[in-house]
Amino acid sequence: MALVWDIEKDVRFRQGREKGLLEGIELAVKIKFGTEGLAVMDKIKSIADINTLEKIEDILLKSENIHEFMEMIGAIHN
Repeated sequence: MALVWDIEKDVRFRQGREKGLLEGIELAVKIKFGTEGLAVMDKIKSIADINTLEKIEDILLKSENIHEFMEMIGAIHN
């Protein structure tokens, strides 16, 4: 009988995915908004929920400026 392992349920896999997503968001914020955008990263780094981080990634793509980005993040994180 073969052993089946769902790697996506593994805690280390999920931690790595979260870390990669955070690093990607940080790079995208820096590219899109410059160093001014990095001020919001402390708030984003405190989020441990992958689904919320994925929502933030979508918000980042839709935001016109840093103020809109921060306002939209505040709406989902509060």
